[in-house]
Amino acid sequence: MLLPTRPGGATGWLDASRVATAISRHRLHLSLRTGMLRLLHGEHVVGAWPADLHAEPHTVAAGRTFVLASVRRGPVTPPMLLRLAVHLHERDAGLLTIHPRSRPAGNPAAGRGISVPDEAMAALHVVPPGCLVHLEMR
Repeated sequence: MLLPTRPGGATGWLDASRVATAISRHRLHLSLRTGMLRLLHGEHVVGAWPADLHAEPHTVAAGRTFVLASVRRGPVTPPMLLRLAVHLHERDAGLLTIHPRSRPAGNPAAGRGISVPDEAMAALHVVPPGCLVHLEMR
């Protein structure tokens, strides 16, 4: 299993026999160059929305990562937040949160996040933890 990309393009691997695996045909492509988040199912674009990074672009490593968690308000509501596992600095791993633009004031996602329209968050309910995310930087 391939781990998220580190700054400079370095990669790491896990022994797949030591982890639980699942398959999802969904994936996310976040282009901070064009400011767009796309949700794909296989090779088909399911949706595309404007996205704004609220962190210094040079602190986020471009490349592969994954959805670490989907934080929900309730069992049948759309996700309120999607947490991505990323390398935020030369050595440090961290979280980058995709959140709705209308998030409540004081939300912990405010520091390092990617804001998208509320309709994007409603559509992202199909994205499971572990979903592949490709980050394209400026």
